[in-house]
Amino acid sequence: MEQNRQVRIHLGPAVLEMAQAGRHNFLNRLCGALTECGYAPKYRPNGFAERIATGARPGWSMFEMEPPEGERSLIFRRAYVAPFWQIDRTDRRWDWSIARAEFTMDPSRRAEAEKFAAYWRKRLYPDLAPSARQTGLIYVPLQGRLLEQRFFQSASPVGMLETVLNRFPDRPTVATLHPKLTPTEAEEAALTDLQRRYAKLLVVRRPAAELLAICDLVVAQNSAAAFEALFFRKRVLLFAGIDFHHPFASVYRDGLEGALDQLDRVPDYDGYLWWYLQRQSLNAGREDFRARTIKRLSDLGMELRAD
Repeated sequence: MEQNRQVRIHLGPAVLEMAQAGRHNFLNRLCGALTECGYAPKYRPNGFAERIATGARPGWSMFEMEPPEGERSLIFRRAYVAPFWQIDRTDRRWDWSIARAEFTMDPSRRAEAEKFAAYWRKRLYPDLAPSARQTGLIYVPLQGRLLEQRFFQSASPVGMLETVLNRFPDRPTVATLHPKLTPTEAEEAALTDLQRRYAKLLVVRRPAAELLAICDLVVAQNSAAAFEALFFRKRVLLFAGIDFHHPFASVYRDGLEGALDQLDRVPDYDGYLWWYLQRQSLNAGREDFRARTIKRLSDLGMELRAD
């Protein structure tokens, strides 16, 4: 096998162990498609030394949820729901090809889209989704770096939260902390100050699904909870760039006033779920995964051949 037909797939320790044991369906099928088309995939760690080395080697590299390394390098990431995946050239999801695509819904596919959405809504949220209701609550899932406004954000997370509290002063607002992150002292102080100044704000740690089931509006930077809101048919106000911005009001895309003006628009929840997951993502559970993956990799520059 010529060296430029190698594909090094760089993984974190836990996923690397699963892949090497053959227990990762997406990677099993991805490697199968690559092998059939003349490539030699190989699992590798994703440490710093490996990243530096892979950029200088011939062939291709792929990384899970980490920046690609060089021109012949790609990223893959679960599309929020297993078994759906995205492959692209950048880890910046707001620059993915799907983010630039135009969402359109063919009326002739409406029944198919509704059936698809109903199936996944029941499968993912069998207890909560049927009881989803509106209570006037605004749900704000906070992510990391609460005091920092990064280049893909329209405000810092704390700034976003304060904007919501100022714009909707009479609405109960629940902000949640990221389950895997611990706020710094400065972040804790900022949140405490907001709770002191705004009586209707509550900061808690609570599962996203529980709050999605009872809220009216989700306000987030680009949290996966905003994508989950589609299953609960809840409106979303985004403050950062993301690939699934199409059905939602977006401060990053349209400015604050423009986004607020869109909050009365009812998104096509079911149509978008079908379009994003079934039409724009790679479903590792379907028979057409191989053909669609080969097309996607070809679109991204790989010269694929069937040996």
